[in-house]
Amino acid sequence: MTSPRPDIVIRASAGTGKTYQLASRFLQLLDADVAPESILAATFTRKAAGEILERILLTLARAAVDDEKRAELASAIGSPQLTSERCRELLSKLTHRLHRLQVGTLDSFFAKLASSFSLELGLPPGWRIAETLEEKRLRADAVQALLEAETDDELVRLLRLLTKGTTSRTVSDLIDQTVRDCGEVALETDPAAWAKVPRPEPPSFAELQRSRQQLEELCDDSSRTNKRLQTAIAKDLAAAERDQWEELLKQGILKNLLAGNRTYYSKELDPQTLAVYEPILDQAKRLTLHRLSVQTEGTRELLDKFDREFRELQRRQGECSFSDVARALAEWSDLPDETNHSSGSLAVRLDSRMSHLLLDEFQDTSPLQWSVLRPFAEQVARKSSATKRAAQKNLFGDGGLPPSFFCVGDVKQAIYGWRGGDARIFDTLLKHLPKLTSQELAKSFRSAQPIIDTVNTVFQKMTRHPKLERLAAPIESWCTAFPKHTTAKSELAGFVQLRTVAKCADGESQSDVTLEAAADLIADLATKHPTRSIGVLTRSNDAVAKLIFELHHRNVPASEEGGHPLTDSVAVRLLLSLLTLSDHPGNSIARFHVATSPLGPAFQFVDFRNDTAAAQLAESLRRRLLCDGYGPCLAEWSKLLADHGSSRDRVRLEQLVKLADGFQPSATLRPSDFVEFVREERVADPSGDRIRVMTVHQAKGLQFDIV
Repeated sequence: MTSPRPDIVIRASAGTGKTYQLASRFLQLLDADVAPESILAATFTRKAAGEILERILLTLARAAVDDEKRAELASAIGSPQLTSERCRELLSKLTHRLHRLQVGTLDSFFAKLASSFSLELGLPPGWRIAETLEEKRLRADAVQALLEAETDDELVRLLRLLTKGTTSRTVSDLIDQTVRDCGEVALETDPAAWAKVPRPEPPSFAELQRSRQQLEELCDDSSRTNKRLQTAIAKDLAAAERDQWEELLKQGILKNLLAGNRTYYSKELDPQTLAVYEPILDQAKRLTLHRLSVQTEGTRELLDKFDREFRELQRRQGECSFSDVARALAEWSDLPDETNHSSGSLAVRLDSRMSHLLLDEFQDTSPLQWSVLRPFAEQVARKSSATKRAAQKNLFGDGGLPPSFFCVGDVKQAIYGWRGGDARIFDTLLKHLPKLTSQELAKSFRSAQPIIDTVNTVFQKMTRHPKLERLAAPIESWCTAFPKHTTAKSELAGFVQLRTVAKCADGESQSDVTLEAAADLIADLATKHPTRSIGVLTRSNDAVAKLIFELHHRNVPASEEGGHPLTDSVAVRLLLSLLTLSDHPGNSIARFHVATSPLGPAFQFVDFRNDTAAAQLAESLRRRLLCDGYGPCLAEWSKLLADHGSSRDRVRLEQLVKLADGFQPSATLRPSDFVEFVREERVADPSGDRIRVMTVHQAKGLQFDIV
């Protein structure tokens, strides 16, 4: 075969064969007698990792028995002499070392590495990755420990800083929400950065009172004839009287002034109005900045206190999250060079095991993940340029081949910024690894010509959009860099339609009207095309749930991509009420639900007002769960509902039993923990696979006849 391609970064648009390119690179290395376990092929989801491994194995298997497929593979990997026997040999080599292959997610790779260096990384002895429910429990315990450790006065001070003095949530809920929103950011940033928000002196009470009086005088001035302006002033006065000065910056006159616009509805603001509003603008800005500064520092202080409690609980229970593992690896690999290159350092140890990096969906890499990968990538890039003599001496242990770097991604598909992904890392790769060769793929092997034409039209002409002037610079940059897409499926028929929905009537929600119209369209398409798969994409999980409801209401079977909690079944919700009653016999809602259902007579509990009967039933249920386990108990109780629900309910009940069996090893003495687990765990509904509803994020890499 020819020598492997150089270190390369591929910018591959959707449907252009990213997985094909990565699998071909893997097989090219394999054919060069590279040890399979020395190749890291990493992506971001287990599903994508499974697809990569499946592609590798199937490609080899097909090439071993099909001359045409073998010729395609030979061309793809640059090995014209590839034979069927060689394909079988490589397939045997792979399958015999399947347990040692490093084809998986970055998270699993990091966890595997960390397990070999637990002591050096400072991880708890015998640590393990916490499940979602376990991590939630641990977070709740840490919040409780924080509340118990702080004095009442200190807690009141912190909460006032967090909430600007008012909140409608409980203390524990507020802290938990703050941790979920900002916890990871706090761990990855310098504490000093949280004190960078300017803190001007806030306006005095007298200043604010004077502004209210001036607004009132302006509002009451009968000589003013601009009704729109007077209405806006009246609205601002009402907000000022409620002390909502920050809200004024988001509406009407002050919003325009803040943007440097001295007009309102295209009319110049008169001197009298400006004389009143310009001081108010200054006061609102000072007040907002002061509150933001105080709130930011208070948030950091709270997060630091929480983190101390949380880390201590993690240490005691031996639990870590994937981000904890990545952070520990990043901090270790970021030590000074003299430590970094010692015999026990992370980079050197890894290099002895891993010589070839194949990274998929690189645009979704987070700074934390890249800080772990970067030392390896740099070492691989340095060694890949080693002399031929060094390679011939087999310094690298892989058939004489020097290490190599390969990554593929598409900044246009960088949709995971909300969980840390930063596409700018992809754009700066050539600076970090200057010897990389760059390649671009823009020919789709998935979509018909009308789809590609629409994509080109929309994304190459965004500069013409009349509503996007404020984003002119980034849009211009986007359009300039956007490659013209083509398709290898030009013979396929296709159809694209951009539709709008009528405005909602008074009292209606525009979102509801839009989703109902979409459900009508989907139902019509499902009837007209009964054999076609239909993918329905939304922007939010709430919209997914609403669409599923609307489609079921129209008797259209549909499922949520990635599954949906089993609580979408009436029968499952009934059993969850039974479990809630077992943990909280005073819960009147659960008692009423059970007593008025088929379970009531079965458990001799038909009067939900009977406290004694409720307590006795709860004790009996808890004893059964403790003695027999969740799986057997729910299997038996499900039979009581078998004749009372739909076929779909029966399927969901079976899935509930399987979920219960899986939960049993981590079961606690509280049935409500299992109830919470069921409400959060997503389980695929096999009844509606033809029509699948999902968010844009979940649709990545999927294919449908109709979208």
